Amino acid sequence: MTTPKLHQDQAVIQSLSEGNLEMLDQVYYKYRPEFLKWALRRFKTTPNDLEDAWQDAVIALYERTKS
Repeated sequence: MTTPKLHQDQAVIQSLSEGNLEMLDQVYYKYRPEFLKWALRRFKTTPNDLEDAWQDAVIALYERTKS
């Protein structure tokens, strides 16, 4: 049985795999604050480095869904 969250995640991945850049923007802005909050507590680095890490992660997610 598929949970609603899992179904939602699958829909996001499907949308990204189809090249939906609006979905990419939604993912970027929806999860960015939580990632930065978590990463600031977890890693001893600058906010700029964490922002770069977030951007790299989102790019990697998009590239992985396209392959």
